[in-house]
Amino acid sequence: MLRCMTIALALLLSTPALAQKCTGAAINTDDGRFTINQQDGTVLDIATGLMWQRCLTGMQGEECSAGSATKLTKKSARLNTSLANEDRLDGYSDWRIPSITELSSLLKEGCKSPSINLAVFPATPNTFVWTTAPNKQHEHFSWYVHFNTGKSGHIWGDRTYTLRMVRTAIQQEERPTAIDKSQPYWWKKLPSK
Repeated sequence: MLRCMTIALALLLSTPALAQKCTGAAINTDDGRFTINQQDGTVLDIATGLMWQRCLTGMQGEECSAGSATKLTKKSARLNTSLANEDRLDGYSDWRIPSITELSSLLKEGCKSPSINLAVFPATPNTFVWTTAPNKQHEHFSWYVHFNTGKSGHIWGDRTYTLRMVRTAIQQEERPTAIDKSQPYWWKKLPSK
């Protein structure tokens, strides 16, 4: 019996880790819309004006390789966000849990396991990530985006999911506007910390 368990464990450990799978144009897609700030561990999405934590809560380091994604209840996710704001995480005090629409904007179409740009958001596991309910009538559901498949939805009751906080960095009227297809964008100065 012990020998069978040892062989099974050896086979499991020798199996290569599953890697992200991208199909079609997604393989060569360069998401030039993201600007990574290595100093504070944030990512600015120029298309949406949102600033994201590069690492999920509980993970840290330049490549998010230290720590592990913390699973939080809805109440703990809200508390974590409040504490991040009190502590002025990365110099900001307006972090929040993203909406489904906001978090879904990070999905990389044509990719799964995980369904996100790993060059921008490294070490993202295939996990459920918290979002806010679309309205007060739906607060009793747990709302999420699942980064294994890119699906989003809700489930009854409280669960434990991971968290990637967001803040609005560029208001709609301040976002850069493409003026010439041969030129990337004219940039407006970002608000200072």
